[in-house]
Amino acid sequence: PTATVEYDIKSWTNGQVTATLVNPSEDITITNTTDGSNTVVFNENGNFTFEFVDKVGNKGSATAEVNWIDKVAPTADIQYDITTPINGQVKATLVNASEDITITNLPKGQDYYVFDKNGSFTFEFVDRAGNTGTAIATVTWIDKDAPS
Repeated sequence: PTATVEYDIKSWTNGQVTATLVNPSEDITITNTTDGSNTVVFNENGNFTFEFVDKVGNKGSATAEVNWIDKVAPTADIQYDITTPINGQVKATLVNASEDITITNLPKGQDYYVFDKNGSFTFEFVDRAGNTGTAIATVTWIDKDAPS
């Protein structure tokens, strides 16, 4: 006997993925799940081989493999264009992201924040699986009495 595996989620996620054994070539009994269930829930990446038999005892198997669960929050660093006292603006840029991210609190495609005065700005971002991260930029060296 043969069967295939389908998944309820097929793209990056930070949640669970349910694998379901479907389309058996004939009537089968699953022999290695609780109560013969045709589903397995993955909370992390891994694999599981469904084992089954047909009415006359022929054995078959089908493997479910999940490798698109990501529960790790992304990280990034801050880089400043100026780090010495200045009477002007300081540009803080988000750099060295741990993975592909999308910044969620700036205009699309913008990866920097410009300070006109001392203060802090929190970059907020998300990865492809929906995990969120932040990085705080703090500027304390804008001095209106410094030479321009």
